[in-house]
Amino acid sequence: HGLTGQPASMVFHSRTHGILATTSGELFRTTDGGFNWVVIPGVSAGGNTRLERYGNYTIGYKSATGFILSTDNGDSWQQVNFTGVIPGPNYMKIMGGKIYISTGSGWYYIANIDGTITYSENTGSSLQAKMFAFPNEHEVWAAQGTAGTVKVSAPGSGVWNETSFPCKESEFSGVFESFNGQILVAGYDVYNFFSLMMLKNPGSRFSVRTARLPGNYRISAVRIIN
Repeated sequence: HGLTGQPASMVFHSRTHGILATTSGELFRTTDGGFNWVVIPGVSAGGNTRLERYGNYTIGYKSATGFILSTDNGDSWQQVNFTGVIPGPNYMKIMGGKIYISTGSGWYYIANIDGTITYSENTGSSLQAKMFAFPNEHEVWAAQGTAGTVKVSAPGSGVWNETSFPCKESEFSGVFESFNGQILVAGYDVYNFFSLMMLKNPGSRFSVRTARLPGNYRISAVRIIN
């Protein structure tokens, strides 16, 4: 109740308290787990409608010129401008007081919380990355779209090392981080790639023979964890 506009993203700071951004840039707050929403007056996300939460920081990004930032669970917000233009940011992560920024154009950036860009790197034609992942402060991961190559680098080093990722002839759309900080590699073609899902408490009627992955694809292997 109370929500107007098309939701773009949301974050929850607890089971009951959350913030939602709409595609038009409005910010809403809930204090009852999402049953009711109230617009946050006097604040606009503008184009920064993708929300993420990292410790005390809640960040909204998507704009090439800056981001919005809250340090009090969304009660107050500030607009922060970059010291340069960062075209097409598609992922931002805050670690150790710095912002690690992925773009879809083969560039990644590191900036301070005040928007000062301290490092930028283009992977060049040898690694045409469209998505970067930063599982920790010492690693940046990227995948090449056509060659089936997944590489890792130390941020700021400019040196990329090939990993032992097994799908050498698949086309990759990018690398992402799972909720527990692991690296996920996304592929274009399900027939030349593999998909993975975890099913908790499948119940006594679950059948490996008839089970399907999202998209109605057959399961080729199953591992029972416990």
